[in-house]
Amino acid sequence: MLFIISAGNHPEIVNFVDKPFDELKALNISQRSSIFGETIKANQRNLKILAPAESLNGLTIGALYDDFTNANETARFIWAVDRGLPSPVSAIGKGYRSVITPDLFYYGGREFIRGKFDGKIDWVESLREPGCLSAAPYGTGDADGCAFSFGTSDAAAQITHEAAKCHDVLNQVFLAQTGSKIPVEATAILLKAMLTHGASWEPIAEKLALAMGASLKQLSKWLGNGVPNISRVIECTKERITLIGLGALKKDEGNIFRLPLPVDFSSRLMKRKLTVTLSYLSPIAPNKQTYRGAQLWFNIDDSGKGLVPARQNTEWQAVRKGSLQHEIFIGENPIVWNDDDLIIKVNCKEEANKIKTAIPYCLFVSFEVAEGFDVNLYADVSAKIHQRVQISNN
Repeated sequence: MLFIISAGNHPEIVNFVDKPFDELKALNISQRSSIFGETIKANQRNLKILAPAESLNGLTIGALYDDFTNANETARFIWAVDRGLPSPVSAIGKGYRSVITPDLFYYGGREFIRGKFDGKIDWVESLREPGCLSAAPYGTGDADGCAFSFGTSDAAAQITHEAAKCHDVLNQVFLAQTGSKIPVEATAILLKAMLTHGASWEPIAEKLALAMGASLKQLSKWLGNGVPNISRVIECTKERITLIGLGALKKDEGNIFRLPLPVDFSSRLMKRKLTVTLSYLSPIAPNKQTYRGAQLWFNIDDSGKGLVPARQNTEWQAVRKGSLQHEIFIGENPIVWNDDDLIIKVNCKEEANKIKTAIPYCLFVSFEVAEGFDVNLYADVSAKIHQRVQISNN
């Protein structure tokens, strides 16, 4: 079972802002974003994720300050930060033992701020837009039993909706490939990986780094694995293919997955991107500080050819601390690639517990090249791909 958990809200962030409403109103939205960013950094010890968001095996969701309404500022009501940035009320990480938490950020709605009689600021408590449209008891919202709200619970609910869509797609894939639906024991880890696989920092990284006064390498705490793009996982294109692998490992075992790439990269600059997401459910030891019973992780081997040499977003040490490893690699320079395989090895070791049974895992792998080249990567790889899993005890 996959638990999708809201990170928690800290609406009290407005109490820490030392600018009166009139001064904030006179600033542009980028300047306001910086004011809130500085305030969050200065008070981060009071703004941590709330239980049970520290879950090791669940998927914790933070909120973006974004929605699909078109409300405008007024003389009395103004926006707090730029649209699309993490919401100022969204709790921040990291999790226990520096696990990346929240895992993902998604639409959590917006809310105006207003001035109080003492000149300070407060959130506008309203059931009208902006925000996320949700069900509400009759008499509290509009005549249809709906109201607008904002925060991490809205973001978690929308990710849950996306999970239902992913579940339908996975069932179609498994029926087409195996004649049966998703294996029950693999459902949670498949959904966890699929929801994360399309996530990246790309949509808001530079804007957030400016607001937080941080470098791009320091955004893991504020952005987790990033903002998911579910359609990138659900749909392949001529230039992008996504493959799914399933397995189970005991202590010190390893599975090797080979991805055939019949593409000539030697004669031209061709931007390419590899995204790998590993998901599993670790046993836990609540009476031990280590807590996580087992660690699974993957390594990439391209025989030193530099196919995708640059790691993007989260750093490699951080992504291995939980039960979800999501990494993005890019490359562009010409290299000699003689119809070789890209090798991905999944490994397992004990941590807090003795591993008595094999731990199931799933692996999502996407490889893509930039548009504009005479390459049908999807057709070429599909023609060559077949199951070639080797198990070694080393």
